[in-house]
Amino acid sequence: MVNGLMSRVRIQTKVLVLLAPFVISLCAVGLTGYYAASLLEGRMEISNHVLQSLNGFKHVSSSMTGFLMKPSQEARDTALAEAREQLANLKQTIESLRPTTDVGLLDRALDQSQIIPQKIEAIWQIETGQQKILSDVDAASAALLDLQGQVGKRSFMLMASAKKTENANKGGLNNSVSVSAAASVATKLRNEYTNATTPADKVSLLAKYAPDLQKAKEQLSPAVATDKQALAEQYAAAVDAIANASKVSPDTLDVPATDAAVANLAATGDSLKTIGDDLMRTSVLALAASDKDISQATNVGNELRAIVNSNNEIRVGFAELAGNPDDARVKKVQQSIYMYQTELGRLASVVNDDPVFAEIPKKAQPVLDLLAANAAALSEGAARKLAEFDSAAAQIDNTWNLLAQFAETQRQNAGQDRQQANRISGGAIVFGILIAMTAGAALVITLKGPITQITAAMRKIAEGRLDTTITGEARGDEIGEMARALSVFKQNALSNVEMEQQAEIARNDAESERARNELERRSAKVQVDAAIEALAEGLTRLSRGELNFSIDTPFASELDRIRTDFNMSVADLKETLCDIRETSSLISDNGRQMAEAVDDLASRTEKQAAALEETAAAVEEISSAVNTSSGRAAAALALVQRAKQGADASASVVQNAVSAMGRIEDASGRIVQIVSAIDAIAFQTNLLALNAGVEAARAGEAGKGFAVVAQEVRELAQRSARAAKEIGELINNSVREVASGSEFVGRTGDALMEISSEIVHIVGHIELIASSSRDQATTLHSINASVNDIDRMTQQNAAMVEETNAATRQLSSEALALTDMIARFRLEGHESAASRGYQTAA
Repeated sequence: MVNGLMSRVRIQTKVLVLLAPFVISLCAVGLTGYYAASLLEGRMEISNHVLQSLNGFKHVSSSMTGFLMKPSQEARDTALAEAREQLANLKQTIESLRPTTDVGLLDRALDQSQIIPQKIEAIWQIETGQQKILSDVDAASAALLDLQGQVGKRSFMLMASAKKTENANKGGLNNSVSVSAAASVATKLRNEYTNATTPADKVSLLAKYAPDLQKAKEQLSPAVATDKQALAEQYAAAVDAIANASKVSPDTLDVPATDAAVANLAATGDSLKTIGDDLMRTSVLALAASDKDISQATNVGNELRAIVNSNNEIRVGFAELAGNPDDARVKKVQQSIYMYQTELGRLASVVNDDPVFAEIPKKAQPVLDLLAANAAALSEGAARKLAEFDSAAAQIDNTWNLLAQFAETQRQNAGQDRQQANRISGGAIVFGILIAMTAGAALVITLKGPITQITAAMRKIAEGRLDTTITGEARGDEIGEMARALSVFKQNALSNVEMEQQAEIARNDAESERARNELERRSAKVQVDAAIEALAEGLTRLSRGELNFSIDTPFASELDRIRTDFNMSVADLKETLCDIRETSSLISDNGRQMAEAVDDLASRTEKQAAALEETAAAVEEISSAVNTSSGRAAAALALVQRAKQGADASASVVQNAVSAMGRIEDASGRIVQIVSAIDAIAFQTNLLALNAGVEAARAGEAGKGFAVVAQEVRELAQRSARAAKEIGELINNSVREVASGSEFVGRTGDALMEISSEIVHIVGHIELIASSSRDQATTLHSINASVNDIDRMTQQNAAMVEETNAATRQLSSEALALTDMIARFRLEGHESAASRGYQTAA
């Protein structure tokens, strides 16, 4: 009954009727899922907003921490912007959630968080004050450094002056030691030399003292004053004489000269001992006098170092205070400031007579007071900033807790909504499954039998059994339409059989048409072959050099253009070869004329080359003769110049001799002065000895020993006076002899100057001769070079003429060869290509 009822309606209607309950159940499930998804989406959106707010306030806390750790305008702007942005986001979240949920916790969080931007601004204001304080500290530190620079500059001046005085006095002491050491070595040598009786003993003793004497000589000259350098020179001369004597053998020792050198050394050593004692006494007194200045400079240096250390401690203390302010670091800075002030006072008391140091503590006091006040202000500001930060952080934590409570409430509500949605979805799914099973069974009952019958009929028709009966054509549903369509397909199959028979007839007609086309194609091929044969014959004649022909028989309409182009190409080639033949004849004639001209030019060039070669040989001989003359003149000039140099050297020697005589005369004058001074000293010593004898006589028995010494001194002074008088007489004789020698040497010098003047005139004339010879030689050399160049160019021209002659003959030969080659082509007359094959084909 169900099948009969369902066969009257279409399958689509059946499906709709049976699946409508299933679709309704699916819609119910979908609506339930949509409802549950809407609830969950709302809860997720709320949770997302809350999480964003939580994350935002976390960023605000992080930004504030970064702002507190590294305060800057950028960090402040970042923290303030993030705080305001999170407040705006939280407010927007509250307004969006207010219609659907309870936002009381969020309102409390928003109200309490309004204070966070104010806290950030307060922290920034405190930080700005801190930065100003640090700027004032930097300015005060710079002022202290400037003041400290003035103190250091003044202190270094005092220490440098004291050090310079100390070094000078110590240098005087060292010089006195060097002078005394030189005198001591000379005295020791004299004492031991007196006991040496044989030349061997003397040489051995001199070798023993030679190193010490050499060392004393090297140290003596820098140690004595400028006005005492004469003694240093006498000492050095005696040491050099003793050093030379220590290197000879005892047999060749000049004993008197060595004795005199030792005596001179001992006398010089006695004088140096007096100078050393005086220098020692003066240096010791000066060093004692400068001890106060040196001590004062040392104290100034110590105080300056203490001031620098205190300043460094102040700067380090402020650096630590800026990084981590607290009371302990404030006290440390204040202690450093107090120590700095104390050291300045000590420095002023050390140099109490210096107005610069006296003013330093007064100048530093305002700066130090400002630094102390700033240290306390830094600590107080840091405490206020930390309190503001703690307040803001506590507010952020409170806001975080309120947001977390709101998120927990939303989580619980979302759990309840999820359970309700799960119950509705489960019921809808069970109901839909039952409806789907019922509808499926009904569809199977109504569709399986008819479809099976139609499938069997289709299989038989496909096998070629066109007499098969088709059932179900009277049904009103899609199965009836399928039966009726299968019947149409059967009729079409019968029609196809008839159409195949008609197609066989049409295939026979097409075969006849193909045979006719093949005949036409063969006719066209014959015409193309004839055209190719005509072109081949023309190309064959062209390869044999025949250019006096053309293809006159026309080809087929499509091929005639090839014939026309071929005839034009042959005509152009013929015209070109005619022009080449005429040009080759002209080149050949001109080549013969050029060959004759070149032969004439070669003959003249050879004659010119021979003449130039003879000229070059003559110029070379003249140049050789002039060079020889120039060389002899140069040799004569060199001889005269050497003679002039010898005369000049002799004149110079004479002048040096005259100068030496003058210096000897001056030295003799100074020796006379020294002898006069010695005589005066001896006279004064005699008077002192006389006075000492008188005083010794007054002293009685106690002065007898002193009287003996005074008598010895008086006798020594008298002997010194007599010796000085004898030396003076000897020096006067030497002065007269030196004056006479100076006169003779001067005359000799004048004679040498006249000789030198005459030699200069001779040198001038010889130089003129040598210069003229050199100029002539240079000129002839230039002429010879020019002639050689002309000769070389002439030889090159001759070679070039030969090459030109050969090239001209080669050109003429090539032109003849070209003419012969062109003669192989047939250019006169005209013939037509027969093209018999093409005519036959036509």
